[in-house]
Amino acid sequence: MLKDKGIIMVETLWAIFIFSVILMIIIPTYRQMMIEREYRNQDYMALAIARSEMEVSQERLQGKEYNKNIYHVQVHVQPYNSQILEIQVIVSWKQEEQKRGISLKKLVYSDTQ
Repeated sequence: MLKDKGIIMVETLWAIFIFSVILMIIIPTYRQMMIEREYRNQDYMALAIARSEMEVSQERLQGKEYNKNIYHVQVHVQPYNSQILEIQVIVSWKQEEQKRGISLKKLVYSDTQ
């Protein structure tokens, strides 16, 4: 009877050890996945801001600069040639001491000149 209890205790301790090792492997991996997901969300948000700003800038054809949450948005409108304008939207942000950014460019016909 005592021998059976000893075997059960050893098996229980062995199972706890294996479970602990699995947790030590999974938790840092899961944390890294959550960090990468947050980075992707920041990238998608910056792209959405740049696209929406590009649509607005096509109508206004004016440059501007502003901050939105963690993002710094710059819109540059400059002549490409006599009838075409180049619109450039730059969205930048800081991610763990590293500067990130997205830039979109588009040429639009301008009949105002």
